[in-house]
Amino acid sequence: MTIARYSSKRTHDEAVYDRLHALPPSEQGPDIVRWVVAVPDSEAGHGDAVHAAKRQRVLRNLPTTSQRLNGATRNMVVSPTRRSTRDRSPKKETMPAKEVMVTTQRKGRQGRPEDANADVQRSTANAFSESAPSFPAPASSLRSLSPPKKKTASTKADLAYLNPNIEFLPLRNAEEAGISLPESVTQLWSRCEKRQFGSLMDAPVPLTDQDHRIIDDTLSDAFEQAEKWRDTATEPHWISVVVGPILHLLRRIESFKKSSIPNAKIAVLDVTPTEISPVELVPFSKDPTLYRDLDKRIDYVVGLDLHRATLKTLRRTKYCTTTPSINQTASFANETPIFLNIEVKRRHVARDPTVQLAAWIAAEFTKRRYEEWDLAFPVFAIEIDGDNWILRVAAARVMPRAGTAAESLRNGEGDIQQMEAEEGPMPLPEDEYELFFFGPLDLGNTLTLESSKRLLANLIDITKWGQSEFRPWWGVNVQRVLEKRLAS
Repeated sequence: MTIARYSSKRTHDEAVYDRLHALPPSEQGPDIVRWVVAVPDSEAGHGDAVHAAKRQRVLRNLPTTSQRLNGATRNMVVSPTRRSTRDRSPKKETMPAKEVMVTTQRKGRQGRPEDANADVQRSTANAFSESAPSFPAPASSLRSLSPPKKKTASTKADLAYLNPNIEFLPLRNAEEAGISLPESVTQLWSRCEKRQFGSLMDAPVPLTDQDHRIIDDTLSDAFEQAEKWRDTATEPHWISVVVGPILHLLRRIESFKKSSIPNAKIAVLDVTPTEISPVELVPFSKDPTLYRDLDKRIDYVVGLDLHRATLKTLRRTKYCTTTPSINQTASFANETPIFLNIEVKRRHVARDPTVQLAAWIAAEFTKRRYEEWDLAFPVFAIEIDGDNWILRVAAARVMPRAGTAAESLRNGEGDIQQMEAEEGPMPLPEDEYELFFFGPLDLGNTLTLESSKRLLANLIDITKWGQSEFRPWWGVNVQRVLEKRLAS
């Protein structure tokens, strides 16, 4: 073996020098770093036999790739965990500039190094692994350096950061929030409260003998299924054997099944696979980096079963959104005016059903804003948490416009329908309206058969309100607007 010293000037033995810089250091002492380089005879310099003193040169200030990467990593922002680990390590003293002693090993003619030299290589490699600086961590361990991911709004408090702004308040605070609920809504709420104490026993609508038989059979079966599956059923199964049968009773009652008044029949739809459409209706985060868009679905809706003559008009008219629909959907439910929205949650599922209801109903009110329909009329929402059915009423308050550009378009300084047809729906100014959910109110539950009957009486009362109050409002503020748009 020959000991030699080299400087950064490439003036002696190019082959040995290149191999020297291609390998990591194998041992690091207080003042010296050693490399082991295997050099074939054909590449070794002719002056290797010359005394080392004649070839002394110093290898200094040659930053390797690993040193540059380690330096870049130290300049990056690290996570608190990594930083705390680093802070706990003792502070090392700065080492003086090191000289480098190079050990060149000549291969034999057979191309295999001697066994003793192989032991030297292994020992020096172990020494290097203990004292050499570490390479940067792999990308998987540097995930904390990337920007934080957007959250999904999952609580009522999160909804305050969305557009539209959504709040939950007791019904007594409606006037303070600037909401004037129709008298028919407050009267319905009062009747549902009275049924909690048994002071209102009359049925909301006249019931035939056949209605009584259907109601008794359905409620008895739903109650038995609730007792059987209460602790083990999945949410879809609970909906199919308990929730669905009770809701479908509404369309089977004679007063809601047959009516001579146009558009007065009742439709009960399972909308579990139905998405909000178009995407412009989905509530979004005011800070785009904070929350994802709140694209949520619900389980059931109750609405009006429109007459075929009305449907014919709806299918020929123009809409301001890209989806021809009278609500916030684009599938089979898009021709159903909705006045009751229902979301189901099993007790063991860690999510708040009101968040999904809020997203769904907010999309409905945004649809009204796009189409210039009345925003003041409320709708109802029911959250089903296990056996308990909770009622809320959703109402909106119009906010001042954020700018004058949209106002000028609405006032006739541009053809808004033509622009929307060519370029898609016009983006709404932020915070054009606020959405409030008032409640809650206990409608009943499926824990006892008696409470199930009270629950159904309240559901019938809400459905009667949809038929007698919501239907006329929809005819004037939605159907008539669409008919005028078709005639223009």
